[in-house]
Amino acid sequence: MERDAAGPGQSTSRPPLPILTTLRFFAAAEVVAFHVAQTKPAWSSPVGILSGLMSGGYSAVVFFFVLSGFILAYVHTGENGRAGCNVSATRFWRLRFARIAPAYYLGLLLALPIVTQVVAQSHWSDWKIAVGLASVVVFLQAGGRPM
Repeated sequence: MERDAAGPGQSTSRPPLPILTTLRFFAAAEVVAFHVAQTKPAWSSPVGILSGLMSGGYSAVVFFFVLSGFILAYVHTGENGRAGCNVSATRFWRLRFARIAPAYYLGLLLALPIVTQVVAQSHWSDWKIAVGLASVVVFLQAGGRPM
């Protein structure tokens, strides 16, 4: 029987999943393309393949996060493909938050000048603005299109 090189208390790593990492890259690129298309009025109605590429931003975000969750669970399964997932739900969500939150809050910080300008020019009530901003900070914002 072959033993793993990791000693007691050390975690063993599973083989990397380069194909899934590539899919994550394309999903992230789709989200970027979608946002660029939203900021460029001339690109609001692209034709051909660009139309398809720039219209799936919402789906790409969902796909990216589901795929990232799968990869996180895969990394924390047993030593081989036959072993079950040995990570508790609590630990999974802690790890998930630790991977997402830093980039999420950095993005919010970088977007703060734009957000303040949009809020200052909006005709929304103070209550609606406060609830909207609070929901974004605690990951509860809606992913739908603006009304």
